[in-house]
Amino acid sequence: MTNLEKYKNEIINFNDDDQDICEDFIKKRILSSFGYTECKEVSCDKCHMLQFIWLHEEYKEPKEPEVDWSKVEVDTPIYVKAYDTDAWRRRYFSKYENGKIYTWANGATSWSSENEEVGWHYGKAIMEN
Repeated sequence: MTNLEKYKNEIINFNDDDQDICEDFIKKRILSSFGYTECKEVSCDKCHMLQFIWLHEEYKEPKEPEVDWSKVEVDTPIYVKAYDTDAWRRRYFSKYENGKIYTWANGATSWSSENEEVGWHYGKAIMEN
């Protein structure tokens, strides 16, 4: 099954407002799968090409449950990385904003960070045993 087959009904049910589909689907699912967090990082032509490629790729079940970053509390331990090929780093959650996960710099917490934050493209929750 391709991504197009998997998400066909979801895509069809979007309103005619381009902003909804861009924010809620293209940016979240397609651009993020290519390592982008903002639409302004790619031209419209490149975005259309990436959409075509992604829609025709084989659908892959997510290996880990998706995190609802709006519900993660400040100073929660998480794993983050800047690029898909990087190793996971242990950090403390600061905020989620504009598609990026922010942590306190250098492994600090809100108490010790002096308000220094770092943005990351990828993050996952630390699973309890």
